[in-house]
Amino acid sequence: MFQWFDKNIFNHVGRTIQRYAIISLLVDVVACVIMALLLLGDDAFISLIILACGLGYALIFAFPIYAFGQLVEDIHQTKENTQGNTPVLDELPDL
Repeated sequence: MFQWFDKNIFNHVGRTIQRYAIISLLVDVVACVIMALLLLGDDAFISLIILACGLGYALIFAFPIYAFGQLVEDIHQTKENTQGNTPVLDELPDL
């Protein structure tokens, strides 16, 4: 069972974090739209405020999480690309 986690979850942590950010964004947007529609009958202005604040909240919290996942993925790719390609210098250059 740990091998499945190692191959599917822990191997691509950056992509997993990005997927969670997208899922979080979609859930927040859907919840915000539902709340705005439920309050639409009472007051349209309050409904628009809830919609705007909710969408702003969703974006403010999804972007940093997605960006962190992108950083993790980029660092992982850099590590894979540079592994084993270290140049060996036998002597120091003249100054």
